[in-house]
Amino acid sequence: MPGGREEILVASLENDADHMSIVASSPMGQTLFTLQLRQGTVTLDARVPLPKEFDPRLLPALIQFANWPLDDVRQGLEVDAHLQEENQVRTLSRKGRTVLTLRREGPAPPYRRIILEIPSASIRAVITTLEDQP
Repeated sequence: MPGGREEILVASLENDADHMSIVASSPMGQTLFTLQLRQGTVTLDARVPLPKEFDPRLLPALIQFANWPLDDVRQGLEVDAHLQEENQVRTLSRKGRTVLTLRREGPAPPYRRIILEIPSASIRAVITTLEDQP
């Protein structure tokens, strides 16, 4: 996070053909927000103030970016956006500038660890499964 802050959240994801639901909690179990995606409509219920640099409504897109086949992700991009993949690293750029980099570690989905970097917002997120937490 900007200013060198570190935020930790525990997220639960439920997904089926009709909807996606994400519930994020603090490590102590306090619900921070719930997010529902149903038929293209995103509903966010933030229970506490969230950092302005973090918009949970982007989570479904990031999940798609990490897990969908490359050609499927490219179909949803704007004309001036460029997506490339080398090994398990995906880089999204626009007008020659890196928008985000996503490095996936482990076997194909679900990946055991994902490292997401958004340079313009000074965000670096390390996403792991609960089983891999120390």
